[in-house]
Order: sequence, then C-alpha cells, then structure tokens
Amino acid sequence: MVDIIDDSRSPIGAPTEPPTRRRFLTMAAGGLATVAVGAAVAGDVYADRSGVFASGRRPGLATCDALPDRPSHRCRVRPIDPIRRDLRQPVTRRSDVRPARRGRPALSAGAAPAHRGQVTVAASPVRPVSRAVLVRAVERALRAPSVHNTQPWKWRLGDGEVRLYGDRDRQLVGTDPDRRDLVISCGAALHHLRVALADVGVATTTERLPDPEDSTLLALVHTTDGPADPRDAALAAAIERRHSDRRGLRPEPTRREDFGVLAEHAAAWHAGLHPVVGDDARGRLDAVLGEAATLEPDAPGHAAELALWTSRYGGGRDGIPRGSLPARGAGDDSPGLRRFPSGRLSQPPQHLNTGPDGSTLMVLTTSGDGVLDWLRAGEATSAVLLAATLLGLATTALSQAVEVADTRRKLADTVLRVPEHAQLVLRVGRAPADAAPLPATPRRPLHSVLLPD
Repeated sequence: MVDIIDDSRSPIGAPTEPPTRRRFLTMAAGGLATVAVGAAVAGDVYADRSGVFASGRRPGLATCDALPDRPSHRCRVRPIDPIRRDLRQPVTRRSDVRPARRGRPALSAGAAPAHRGQVTVAASPVRPVSRAVLVRAVERALRAPSVHNTQPWKWRLGDGEVRLYGDRDRQLVGTDPDRRDLVISCGAALHHLRVALADVGVATTTERLPDPEDSTLLALVHTTDGPADPRDAALAAAIERRHSDRRGLRPEPTRREDFGVLAEHAAAWHAGLHPVVGDDARGRLDAVLGEAATLEPDAPGHAAELALWTSRYGGGRDGIPRGSLPARGAGDDSPGLRRFPSGRLSQPPQHLNTGPDGSTLMVLTTSGDGVLDWLRAGEATSAVLLAATLLGLATTALSQAVEVADTRRKLADTVLRVPEHAQLVLRVGRAPADAAPLPATPRRPLHSVLLPD
C-alpha cells in the first residue's frame, strides 16, 4: 500500500509502529556474540564507546521474537527501526560477549540457543576488496544529488572499508544552520556507494555515526562475504542516468502503481513517502510552498548562498550551472520549484501546447528527527530517485519548504496530517516526449574528496 494524500482517506503509507528497540554487543569477525532474546540481530551497525548496536540487514543474521521453545514464535531475518543517538544505552554488558570456542560452529536462525533466554549468532567475515574497486564505487557515489550541488562529503578508503565524512566547509550556514541538508545529501551519497558496490557483486554492512567523538564521520561501510543485495544492484543502472529536471512536465499524472514502487523503496530505509493529490490537499501544499518561497529569501545569508552556488566560475566542478537551470518562462507553472536565477535550459515546444504541468509532489518523512534520521532520509531519497529514473520518471528534490522551520512543521501537521517529520519534497512526472537530454551537472574530481589513508 502507498499513502496517497487526498481528503477522502487517512494516511496509511508511513512506516508502521517500529518493533521494540533493543541493543546488544557484537564480536569482531569470526567470533560469536550472545544477545538477549528480542534484540534485533542484523547488519547495519551503530557504535559508541560502550558497545556496538545493530539494526538493518546482514546475510545470515536473525531476529528472535521470543524463546525458541515457544512454538508460536520463531527466529527470522528482518530490519528494525534505527536507534537514535540520544537513546543509546546498551543493555548487554561487555562481559556478556563470549568469544567463539575453537571448532564450535555458530547457531543458525531457528536453532536452539545454548542458554535459555539467549541466542548466539555469527558475525559476518570481512571480504577483502581491491582498492581499485572501492575507488570506482566512490567515483560513482559522487553522482549523488546534494543541496545546490554542494557535494558536502569527504571519503577515506581503508582495508575493505570506506568512511564517509560530512564536509562542513560546504555547509550552507544561512540556509542550513543545523546541517540537516548536508547530512541528507551525504545519506544519498552513502546509498549510491552501496549500490555501486552491489553492482559489482560486493556485499556490505554499514555503521552509521560510528564515532561519538567525531561528528563529521557519518558512516563506515564494510565489505563482507555473501551475496550483494539484489535490490541495490538493480538500481545501479540509474546512477549515471538520473538528473534533476526543473523543466515543466507532461500533464498526465504519475501512475498509482509507480507510487507503490517508490514507497516501497522509501520504506526499506525507514522513511514514509506521501504523494499529495486531490484538490484540497494539493491546495494546502501549494500554500505552504508559496509561504516558504516568500519567507526564505529574507533569511540572513540565504541570498548570498543562492547567488554563490548558482553563479560558479567557468569550468567549476560544483554548484548548479546555468545549463541546468530553466530559462525564464520555462517551467514557471511547475509547482514547488525554487526560483533560481534564469538559466539556459529551454522548455520543449510540445509542452507549451499540451496543458498544465502534471507533476506530483511527494513528501518524504521519518519517525524521528535526529542526525541518524536525516542520514536515513538521504538514503531513502537516493533509493526513490534511482527507482523513479528506472521507471522513466523525471525527478527533482525540493528542499525549500523544509528549510523554513514553520513551513516544515506545516508540511506534516497541515498538509499530510501525520505525526512524522517532513525531510524533503520530491517532484516526479514525465518529461515531454521531445525533451532534449539533460546535461550532466559537474562533480568534483576524486582527488578533491579523498582524504589520506
């Protein structure tokens, strides 16, 4: 099911109530870890000084809902809701973690545990991957979208791992003082990286916010044994094809089944995706977007930042070039688009005689509103945009309405009428049949974003 916001029914597509959040410690590769039954054992790992907490997906690990001697409950693999940084209090002591005995195999999902109330699982071994493979994956990850194409990331390669850092020198301090846009942009690059690795058959696990002493380190991606995620690999073909299309789109609406596909991709990263349709709901959204367009230009520093990132020097490798911005009058009837300076991107002649813009605006939401939620929102954004590209849809990520605190609240409270937090607005539709291919926006060279080993 997909949550389509109109006024005849209530939202149903946001993530359901997450499972009980439990925490545990895991051993290094090749060891065993004892965890309390009910904890989620899976591959996306969060760490701090007192232990490692896991959530997400990793081949061969399982979630147990109750004691295995209860026939109505059984172990199974599944993701759980991510753990918020301010809730990180481990319930398993370091002394509870037992190393593997030589010659003693790990228990598989569904096997009886050694002790009542506990289950023992194996940690995924690290898979050695050549530096060339990691370099190529990072190069493809640089194609990820970012606010004003600031590309606010840095990378460091290690032995079978890639570290992702936020680059605060590229933060839009006037528009994005809490760095939410920066983290969402980095989350999109993180997802692009894993998709690129899956495309060459490399499986991964991810530690998000692994170092509480370094707030710039957003994620640590490990290469592991096992099959790559086929859902990620299937998206890889869209990495080079995806571009932000700010032109007017065809009048026909997006198909309902396409909304369902996109919502599933968002839900995989613990995000809700809410297409806004219906005259009343769309009217409320247009009012909020108009309010944001009126308020944001008055924010200190906003005008200077907008001019800076849309007027880069010739040959620049970041920012939004004029060739990617619509010429005056091209796409002016497209709702939600930020009013950038006039560019050189023309509207296809066919569109001028086919009726109003038929694009659909969708609001991406998360249940929480911390750094981890923003990172997840970026991953969901990447997944949705890549999937939409494969469906033949033109896409644009719109951040203006969520950059103003008042209008951001109204997106959830007034437009969607949900308790979640709005993180981004996504525009989808179909480009006119005679539309010229979009030019690729520039990207910084690899040596500019790679940190020393």
